[in-house]
Amino acid sequence: MENLLSLEKKASLYAGSKIKELRGKQSRVAFGERIGATEGVLYKYERGMTNIGVGTLARFAKNLSVPLSTFILPDDQATCGNTAGELDDERKDVA
Repeated sequence: MENLLSLEKKASLYAGSKIKELRGKQSRVAFGERIGATEGVLYKYERGMTNIGVGTLARFAKNLSVPLSTFILPDDQATCGNTAGELDDERKDVA
């Protein structure tokens, strides 16, 4: 069960980091209007606090003209390594 939770957390952190990367210096409000999300939701997504559904990621990808795979955790990162430097702390919380 711990591995599953860790994988879900890794995937959320990865997708959130990609959203933040694509937002760049644009405000969350302006970026949210562009992709169809509120500022508060973007805040949670960017920090991996909320899982993002595939349908939502597909909508973001379409609105940003990027492939859906932009937001999907690569296989090599799903099995090893950290995402956004926060995973070690999350493993301690789950254990």
